[in-house]
Formats: sequence, structure tokens, C-alpha cells
Amino acid sequence: MMQLNCFMKHDGLGDPMRYHTITHNLFFAKVGTQLASSINTTVDDIGSVGRLDSNYYARPIDDRMTIFNSTHIYTSGEDRNFLDLDAWKSQYSKDLSSKRSAKQFNLMQLPVLLGQIKFPMVILQVLI
Repeated sequence: MMQLNCFMKHDGLGDPMRYHTITHNLFFAKVGTQLASSINTTVDDIGSVGRLDSNYYARPIDDRMTIFNSTHIYTSGEDRNFLDLDAWKSQYSKDLSSKRSAKQFNLMQLPVLLGQIKFPMVILQVLI
């Protein structure tokens, strides 16, 4: 199961997500199965959710998949995207002053950094 830090979802019930202010937060994904953020909506309106800025998105295992967005959920035209922080900034003009992980760890270096692995490397590759 995927664990998240910032999760927003409009499933068609109630009003769309608007006027949110999400600033000065630390969204930290400790392991490769976690995302720092996920925003999902029934229409393509992620750019209208509100103000997101000056946050810190830390995903040191793989910074290329920090943010997950999905539009047109529950339809055959659902569009799913994994974004790094730079792509998120460029696509949605959000988090322009936000920062990403200061340090990246190569998955193959983890045994050196953490000590002996307690489970086979094959499982690690499946989880990511």
C-alpha cells in the first residue's frame, strides 16, 4: 500500500478543491513505496486547487517520483503522472519557492549506508 504525506482528492462529491493554502510544510517519503504528495480529481483542475509554495519535498530514495497526480479519475480517460518537483513547478506553476531532497541515495548503496540487508535485493526492486 502506498503511504502519502499530502493527499488531496475530489471524487465528484461536494465542491471541487479550491482556495487551499499549503505552505511551509515538510513532506518526507522515507521509503521507496511512499510519495510526498498526491492530488487526484475528476476533471483537469489541479492548477486551481489553491496556493502551494515554500514546501520541502523530500524523497531521497528516488526524487523522480515525488508527486503523483491523477485527473479524470473514475473514467476511461484517467491520466496519471509521476512528477519530480521541477516538472510539477513547470506544469502547474505551484511550489515555485519549494525545495527538493538535499541528498539522494542510490538504491545499490543502501547496504553500505544501512548495514546488512535483512531481505533479498529482489524484494527491494519489486517494492519500488
